[in-house]
Amino acid sequence: MDPLRELCGFSAALERLLAAPDEPAFEAAWEAVDLQQLGWEALAHARRANTEALEPALAEVDRRLLAVLERARAFLDPHVVTFRVAELERWQHAAAAALVGARWGVAGLRTVVSAHPGRASRLRRGRRGGGPPLPGELG
Repeated sequence: MDPLRELCGFSAALERLLAAPDEPAFEAAWEAVDLQQLGWEALAHARRANTEALEPALAEVDRRLLAVLERARAFLDPHVVTFRVAELERWQHAAAAALVGARWGVAGLRTVVSAHPGRASRLRRGRRGGGPPLPGELG
């Protein structure tokens, strides 16, 4: 699938979360689009693609993730606070890493990794299945 189209679909799904008036609507919007699968696939394909061309879409996804994170943290539902916030944080870290790669290439990623030298070996190994770096691997 086209990474740009996937990123745009992910961004649109995040916009639906922002428009949700309450916690049940937020959760329903999340489940309606199978956001977990959509998010990881979009970020994984973006990471493998020519990311320079995807920079505007990655920047939009990153901004929306930050906005959805702020909104989700305001909810009181333990499920949202425990599970959804954690997933959003992982996506935001992966999106930020892909954005660094798109804007500054390998040199930018090396700068990020050098700021956290103990994590460099995990980052080079990558995840089984080729997904984006796991939470905490970039920051």
